[in-house]
Amino acid sequence: MGADAASVGPVDWAGHAGSPADASSLVDLAGVLAGSLSGAELVDAIVASEKALSLLTGLQMRLLAAFAVPFVAGDPMRLAARLARKSCATGDDSPEQVQLFVPDAAVSLAAAEVAAALRISPVTAGIRVREAETMTTVLAPTFGGVGGRSGGSGEGQGDRGAVCPVVGGAHRGGAGPGAPGRRWVEHQRVAGSDRAGGDHGGPGRGAGSA
Repeated sequence: MGADAASVGPVDWAGHAGSPADASSLVDLAGVLAGSLSGAELVDAIVASEKALSLLTGLQMRLLAAFAVPFVAGDPMRLAARLARKSCATGDDSPEQVQLFVPDAAVSLAAAEVAAALRISPVTAGIRVREAETMTTVLAPTFGGVGGRSGGSGEGQGDRGAVCPVVGGAHRGGAGPGAPGRRWVEHQRVAGSDRAGGDHGGPGRGAGSA
């Protein structure tokens, strides 16, 4: 495939390096033979690959955030009720109280599906889903610089590494029902007991147990 692509004509690596990542640059990167490039071309290809990673990171974050929207990965209401009872000293699971925990429950359901699909730990999956939510809401302007805005001027051009400390700071500063950290671990524990009892309700393996 790479040889066929190369026979069409020389790749404009300088052009890819100087422009946002797009379908053309992704195709050229997928078929590149590193040993056939000159030093200057390698530098340009490295820059182009960094922009491609930025684009794909932004795309995956948008997909994760969309999957964490309530009722997309499953019905979060029963888990939200359990979280409300566990988090309230009086065990209050009134509709108003439960509603506060629906976003957390939806994230837990999404994280469980992502963990199974990517074969990573549920905690790691939960962190990634919450990062995606943070980047597409609270830090949306920053996210635009790493390919977060579909069609935006910053798409595929940002520095992914520079964003990570910002996301971490936003996570550490939260409080309340939607805050991550120790509360997230507790939510994962409760969600795990629900899934063990056939209470998952997700679109994948747990869908039939809802």
